[in-house]
Amino acid sequence: MRQLCLLLLTTVLVSGESPGVAVVELFTSEGCSSCPRAEEALHLLNAKAVDARAPVYCIAYHVTIWDTLQTPHGAWSDPFANALWTARHKTYATKRPSPHLPAGSVATPQFYINALPYAGGDLGALIDSALATKFPAKITLEWKGPEKLSYKVTGAPAGSSLILIVVEDKLSSDVKAGENAGKNLSHNCVARSLNSIALDKNPNSSLAVTIPKHVNRVNATAIAYVQGSDLAMYGATSLAVPAAAAKTPPPTTALKSTKPGPTTVAPAGTCELLPDGSKRCNTNP
Repeated sequence: MRQLCLLLLTTVLVSGESPGVAVVELFTSEGCSSCPRAEEALHLLNAKAVDARAPVYCIAYHVTIWDTLQTPHGAWSDPFANALWTARHKTYATKRPSPHLPAGSVATPQFYINALPYAGGDLGALIDSALATKFPAKITLEWKGPEKLSYKVTGAPAGSSLILIVVEDKLSSDVKAGENAGKNLSHNCVARSLNSIALDKNPNSSLAVTIPKHVNRVNATAIAYVQGSDLAMYGATSLAVPAAAAKTPPPTTALKSTKPGPTTVAPAGTCELLPDGSKRCNTNP
């Protein structure tokens, strides 16, 4: 895995300006003994791509399939796992199955490059091919608030959607059970939330982005890509997540004055009807 990663990084560094993009998605779990090495490769790739400003976008989906699997060290529930990522993994395995697995079957770790399953061989060449391929969609993003994102997409094929994934770096976990029992695992590019927008009716709009409160925004990035119903990729970009809005202090309520107000005197000639039917009139000038 490390050798493949180094080859991949060399490719990224020499790519420079490229017409294409590479969305590298990894399905992983803390309960899987071979996953930490795959996550390390993803992290190194992402770090080098950021340094080279290469259009390579890395996402690690922690799935739940290992959470209840019993091992000699028991089962381990991945704190970063989400059933949403497990369902996404199933969708990928059904629509874009690995040649090494029956359609619909999943395994970890499992890489996808632009929604194509990595089946072994030269991973760097696969990413290099993606970067050399022109993609039709162009995505423009702009934050309008801590959780409000304006987007504009041009060139997206009919029926495609804008997928927005918030990922977080610099996470860690002390694993107490499962295949990685006793290890402290570091994680980067961890998927934390997803928004999906159908582009046929909304190619240019804004959306409320779901960002969990426990996410450290300093280490978070929003990755956006255009994807067809068959999972085909048509373009991608990313944008750092802004800081949260400062909390506004509650408004202060002015205390009402206890001083008596001025006495109001009815003008002369003003009459008041009393309960007994008589009138009381002010005759003072």
